[in-house]
Amino acid sequence: MSKIINVKGFKIKIPEDFNVVKIVDVEEYCRKHRVLGKRCDSIIVLKDREGVSYIIAVENTGVPELRDLEKLELCIERADLFLKEQYRENKIFIKILHYKGGIRTPLLPALKAKAIEKWKCNRPLDFYSIYRRIKES
Repeated sequence: MSKIINVKGFKIKIPEDFNVVKIVDVEEYCRKHRVLGKRCDSIIVLKDREGVSYIIAVENTGVPELRDLEKLELCIERADLFLKEQYRENKIFIKILHYKGGIRTPLLPALKAKAIEKWKCNRPLDFYSIYRRIKES
């Protein structure tokens, strides 16, 4: 079984045995605290029953560009700032590019090199599919 949560304009499907620890609207946080620079749209923290934290940075975009990938990279580097808690042990960072348009071919190697998952906006983001790929690698 799975459950669906709404996060800033998109849906994410997560397995029942995962808990939502925190959802951060990064843009809102940066406006409120006057943080400048590139940033992703959202950070979601999930925890499984073994206590592993999955820190997920999500960038919503139309047609993906290199700057969208940079936003995800910077968001993960600065995740502790946005979360205000330290997830020092048992954490896995996941970067997701949630897009509406097509992905240009030259961008595909960069997605793979930066370990960024891509997910088309026309269906809920299925975290379990991404989770399985991470566990297999």
